Amino acid sequence: MAEKILFVDDNADTHVLVRKVLEREGYQVLGALNGEEALALAQDEQPGLILMDLMMPGMDGLEVIRCLRRIPGTAHIPIIIFTVKTDLKTKSEGFEAGADDYLTKLTSPAEVAMRIKATLRKTAVRHGQLVGVLATRGGLGVTTVAFNLCVTLCQLTNEKVIAADFRPGQGAFRVLAGERDASGLSRLVQLDSADLSARQVERELVQHNSGMRLLLASDDPSDAGQIASVGRFETITRHLASLASYVVLDLGPALPPTTTQVLDQLDQIILVIEPVPQTVAQAKLMLEGLRRYGVGHSKVSVVAVNRGGTSLQLTLSRMEDDLGCSVLVVFPPAAELAYRAAKEGQPMVTLQPDSLIAEHFVKLAKSIAR
Repeated sequence: MAEKILFVDDNADTHVLVRKVLEREGYQVLGALNGEEALALAQDEQPGLILMDLMMPGMDGLEVIRCLRRIPGTAHIPIIIFTVKTDLKTKSEGFEAGADDYLTKLTSPAEVAMRIKATLRKTAVRHGQLVGVLATRGGLGVTTVAFNLCVTLCQLTNEKVIAADFRPGQGAFRVLAGERDASGLSRLVQLDSADLSARQVERELVQHNSGMRLLLASDDPSDAGQIASVGRFETITRHLASLASYVVLDLGPALPPTTTQVLDQLDQIILVIEPVPQTVAQAKLMLEGLRRYGVGHSKVSVVAVNRGGTSLQLTLSRMEDDLGCSVLVVFPPAAELAYRAAKEGQPMVTLQPDSLIAEHFVKLAKSIAR
């Protein structure tokens, strides 16, 4: 698919000329005649690059650039200023506003095309696989599955892996990892949009002895209100994908706005269930809810965590019949192992690497790493 370039200029004749040059280079060109139109198109179309005039009525180009850098959904888009102004002061203001490059309208068409290609190449980001782990309700083992899955991915692939806890006020990775400071996510959520960069996200990652890195959420209930900062979670997710080959998000129960906001970014979803009738019925509703958000069956893997202690447990075939889809793995009861893991701050898969639990996590990790 052709890369989209948004050209912003109030002169219609200039639009015709620039469009010819860029389309000849194979780009899809979007046009905006003023700042307000540029902001709307940038958010709706998510162009690969914006070519921005400065002298426009209403919002000038510098103001548009500052707005784009404040909006989480457009802050990452590279911007090249394209203007008649050649003075050093304006050039300095352009870069301070957030531009990636600066061209004058005396620049030859060949050089304009060359600089666009160079900027796109320089700002291109390799996106790793994004995996969300969730359940219909709390207490089903989402955090345990996410944490041990990440450790197994590290061991299996020898790639960069990040485990991110997206539940402010309910963070549980801290205990499993044996960490004291779990305020990384909170610090990111409180940042201004313009400061929420990939570099800032990387600063908050904690190195784990398994090789993976962790973004930890606070377990202080008073921090739960941070979940209202929906846009920040979308931006953090996008930056995380640029920092590792695999990113696993602990999304917790249900479908709050912070989860639905990132669904279209996820490459795969792990739905954790319990093999009992009520939970399976809730999981079926969850699958229907995901479909309404455009998430098909092929993107979802169902895993069951058998916690034992009930005579109402369903067989694998019964679960699959009721859900209308396959269940990838059924984890056996492991209460004692889970307790030791939490107490010692070690993953279950490293405490007992030859166990059936570890074997199932390898199967789950392989389904992602394929």
